[in-house]
Amino acid sequence: SKLKDKGFKMILSQDPVISKANNNQWTEADSLGFLVKDVRSGKSYDMPWPWGGNCGVVDFTNPEVANWWGKYQQKPLDDGVKGFWTDMGEPAWSNEEDVDRLNMKHHAGMHDEIHNVFGLTWDKVVKEQFEKRNPDKRIFQMTRAAYAGLQRYTFGWTGDSGNGNDVLEGWGQLANQIQIGISAGLGGIPFWTTDISGYCGDITNYPAMAELYTRWMQFGVFNPLSRAHHEGDNAVEPWKFGETAETNCKAAIELKYQLFPFIYSYAREAHDTGLPINRGLFMEFPNDTEAILTENQFMFGKELLIAPVVKKGERVKKVYLPEGEWIDFNNNIRFDDANEFVGFSQNSQSGNLQGQITIPANIQSGFYRMRIR
Repeated sequence: SKLKDKGFKMILSQDPVISKANNNQWTEADSLGFLVKDVRSGKSYDMPWPWGGNCGVVDFTNPEVANWWGKYQQKPLDDGVKGFWTDMGEPAWSNEEDVDRLNMKHHAGMHDEIHNVFGLTWDKVVKEQFEKRNPDKRIFQMTRAAYAGLQRYTFGWTGDSGNGNDVLEGWGQLANQIQIGISAGLGGIPFWTTDISGYCGDITNYPAMAELYTRWMQFGVFNPLSRAHHEGDNAVEPWKFGETAETNCKAAIELKYQLFPFIYSYAREAHDTGLPINRGLFMEFPNDTEAILTENQFMFGKELLIAPVVKKGERVKKVYLPEGEWIDFNNNIRFDDANEFVGFSQNSQSGNLQGQITIPANIQSGFYRMRIR
């Protein structure tokens, strides 16, 4: 209630399994036949879980599971939870290379037949049970593992995308997120998100991580959903990374909030038509060869051209502007020449350009009229 009073809304992470340590619920699911079977024994499959211990895998391909799962799911919703984060939906495994999972038999077939759609069957149950029991509310839901049709039920997120071997060397992983976001939209998934900070690896030196974290945040605010998240006990609140990082991340987050009316309009369009919010330049400039070849920039809607800084220590960003009149979002400078590259200076790690938002974001003249300073 204290968080609610401060405007916070809580979501919970779901996993598609029941721990054997939760004896009452596991026994209930087992007796009802709601757990995936081991084809060798005919008993509920005993699966090793990445978070420790063994568990039963809930068989969401069994139509009778839906109401049972919905009953348990409703309890936290009645307590004020607003939505769910469906994680580990492959289902995940303590040893990802182990083929023993192929001995799992689902209601709808063997696991090698079901694996790709397992996460989708789970997300379908979560969404439909929420709507059935809460007809006047909107669910928030995002998932890691799904299949064609994901967009009907949930946001997708790009999984554990950082450099787990050396968290400070995650620049390549950050750069990859641009193409992943564009590809998601082309694949019919307009609502997606990334783990700002990269998730993987322990952060042992926050000042050393500050530049990468700031750049990830500045890119992340131009995702349909923005969320900072890291594994284990690694906190990723902006103030953990120092005063400069906090200042720049605060500016980026405030910009995201200022753009909410703009984003909401495109979210509605994405819902109605499937058009992505993050778009490769080729979608808006299909006859521009350079735009077609450009992979490190994207359009946010039709009006905003975004060119994230994704290289360590980068102080000047070379940005391609397709034909048209463009306005530098940072300082209102106009660029009228067609098909040109423009350099944007960056003031060291702080990412400030004369004290304003650092991300090179450009507004095509005549399309977008709201000024944000």
